[in-house]
Amino acid sequence: MNCEKIWEWLGYGGAFFVIFGYYLNANSLGYHWSVWVVGNCLVGAYSIHKKAYSTAIMSFVIFLLCVLGLIKS
Repeated sequence: MNCEKIWEWLGYGGAFFVIFGYYLNANSLGYHWSVWVVGNCLVGAYSIHKKAYSTAIMSFVIFLLCVLGLIKS
């Protein structure tokens, strides 16, 4: 598997974790903050790799907010 395919799968994985985090939160199930932290971190890293810096900044800001939510919960 080449490096570009790995980055592509990391991007898909990040999107999956973010969506799954929304599902967990909407259904009042636990661990949604942790899932969002992982998802936003992966999306942010993928965005930097693709040079989509505005998306990366947004992902890392949301990542920080999720960490704050995780600490406060």
